Amino acid sequence: MMIREALLGARQKLMHLEAPGLDSEVLLAHVLAKPREHALLHPEEVLDDEQAGEFGALIARRANHEPVAYLVRRKEFYGRNFYVDQRVHIPRPATEDLVDAVKRELPPDFGGTIADIGTGSGCIAVTLALEFPAARVFVTDMNEDALAVARQNAEHHARIEATPPLGASLPLMERITFLHGSLGEPLTTPVDVLVANLPYGWQDGWTRDAEVLFQPDTSYLSGNDGLRDISKLIQQLPRLLTKNGRAYLEFDPRQTAAIKKLAGRAGYAATITRDMAGFERIVRLAAS
Repeated sequence: MMIREALLGARQKLMHLEAPGLDSEVLLAHVLAKPREHALLHPEEVLDDEQAGEFGALIARRANHEPVAYLVRRKEFYGRNFYVDQRVHIPRPATEDLVDAVKRELPPDFGGTIADIGTGSGCIAVTLALEFPAARVFVTDMNEDALAVARQNAEHHARIEATPPLGASLPLMERITFLHGSLGEPLTTPVDVLVANLPYGWQDGWTRDAEVLFQPDTSYLSGNDGLRDISKLIQQLPRLLTKNGRAYLEFDPRQTAAIKKLAGRAGYAATITRDMAGFERIVRLAAS
């Protein structure tokens, strides 16, 4: 079977999905272990039986709405590739705004401490550690499987960054500390910056599309209003942040009023910023 024929058949099987052509090309590139452009430049190349069988199996799983990121075990975040599997939530493009919010306020040579609470795949923590090579980063998660994925991603990028960049205080793996426990409980000393993309979905307000069902419930559901985890973390902030520290949290736009109320009760001023789509998505919390 030629690449052209394989892609045509795959697209037809994925027509009920949003991007059948792109999905087919990404999955074939994964099977061939070559860039996606290779298939477009060599449409008459013949797949061997093993390649054709693997590609067909992946297309069948994708047709059942299994996320492409889980099929190829990879998701891009902030221009870098991160390993993902069913143990962790798939990073979303909107979460890159959380990194941007931190970068707008910190100088590139920031040498303080950062905590990523409920890290999941570790994409936020590793990204911040790479963007701020003089910073120390603490990573927490209550799920040991998620911490294992986060550590795997940190080790992968440590190998890529074999030579620490100019200004780095220590090699990457010596600047990241992994802590097992709920929310901020494992932290023993206050940090200068805290970031968290905690679960903020709820049963009645969350669109559980077919792809979401493949992801861990604990990665996106948080009580009846989606605020169980965020509320607990905000209550912990006085112990977790230094005197001039600040926190950056991602949330659902429908929770804006509730977030401001929770922040006020805890003694924090809330500054809301919008994501790339124009929705209120990131809150910055600082002592008022």
